[in-house]
Amino acid sequence: MKGAGMIRKPFLGLTRQKLDATPLPKGAPPVRQAPVCGTAVLFVPRRFEGAGTCSVKAGDPVRLGQKVGVYSTGEYVISPVAGVVQKIEAHTGAAGEAMTAITFEGQTAGEAEKLFAKPGLGAALECLENAAGGLSLKAFSNPDKPINTVIIIGMDQDLLVTARQQVVRDKAKSISKGVKALKEMVNPGRMVFAVPPALAHEAVETGCEVARIDTAYPKALPALVLAKLGLTVPTGSSPGDSEVAVLSAEAVATLGEACETGAVPMEKYVTVIGKDGASKNIAARVGMPLGAVLAAAGVTAGDGDRVVLGGPLRGTATYSLDLPVEPDTDAILVQDKAAVEGVSDYPCLNCGECVAVCPARVPVNMLIRYLENRLYEDAAKMYDLHSCVECGLCSYVCVAQIPVFQYIMLAKRELARTGAEE
Repeated sequence: MKGAGMIRKPFLGLTRQKLDATPLPKGAPPVRQAPVCGTAVLFVPRRFEGAGTCSVKAGDPVRLGQKVGVYSTGEYVISPVAGVVQKIEAHTGAAGEAMTAITFEGQTAGEAEKLFAKPGLGAALECLENAAGGLSLKAFSNPDKPINTVIIIGMDQDLLVTARQQVVRDKAKSISKGVKALKEMVNPGRMVFAVPPALAHEAVETGCEVARIDTAYPKALPALVLAKLGLTVPTGSSPGDSEVAVLSAEAVATLGEACETGAVPMEKYVTVIGKDGASKNIAARVGMPLGAVLAAAGVTAGDGDRVVLGGPLRGTATYSLDLPVEPDTDAILVQDKAAVEGVSDYPCLNCGECVAVCPARVPVNMLIRYLENRLYEDAAKMYDLHSCVECGLCSYVCVAQIPVFQYIMLAKRELARTGAEE
């Protein structure tokens, strides 16, 4: 989305404004628990081709924490309620991704199933993929590319968001257990915990090497953390291609909790940011409606207001409060309709503000010309599209109000999609 009006300031002039990540206050109130709703929705990243292609059908009973195999090719979800499968249907994601949506109806209470009773990498791959925090251990399963460095990010990825910091403060013991489990499963040579200086004590307790990261935005983004640690990833590649794995602190805490209880954790922390910029951290079950999380935080979204998944610089506007909290949903931001800034199709003024603010030194003023004309391959080859670290500062400073960040993300997704199809 375009930079939120509540923090937008001009970058024009000799002195540039410094944007600092939002710190978690020392006296922050405890995380508020969102009540569990009667229905929950989970997504499978595969095109829905009809009910007959699924391994599960509407009306099938499910237990809390049960592994539900959706397709015979191995895709699965973990039921967030005890009840029945209500419906299975097609869903299109914010970037046009074709997915399968499974709606569960909760009917009874019950103790979560112990799917992770015998911890190990194989068991983690079988039941913890896409658990709370966006946990994924697939990068560790390729014997041809062994992971020798694990980076745990304990810093939030956008302004106004404090959910990951809250996880580090509240779940330090679970993170320590997750670190221990990773060492036993994959034995990486190096484990680094990247945190703001204020959380260094909690990070030290995990036994990881601690990297204190400056709170200036966007230094907490993975690409910049890797650069600070002297690790390089080839342009257009993922960290796994360089024998590096990047995990969020919440993902590691999820692994630690699974090792301790045997059940798959289904609750995650979400920062809810209201129209006045004030925020609260809510503990919400994956799959529950966004509207229920807003209600738990005492935040209301009316007609014409904008609801954003994520923060003001990197977030994506959404169209329905019935959509669910996903495993990697760290924040929900609500903007008053009067504060929503528009975008334009006005041509680039070539002022150079986007180039000056870009941490990767991408020639954004040239890049955008190619992206507007859907020349994605040329943009990647000639103007460093894949060097973008996805901070959103280009849109924030754009005098012409061009949605530069959205053009960049669309181009990356289209190139990834066409590459996969080939």
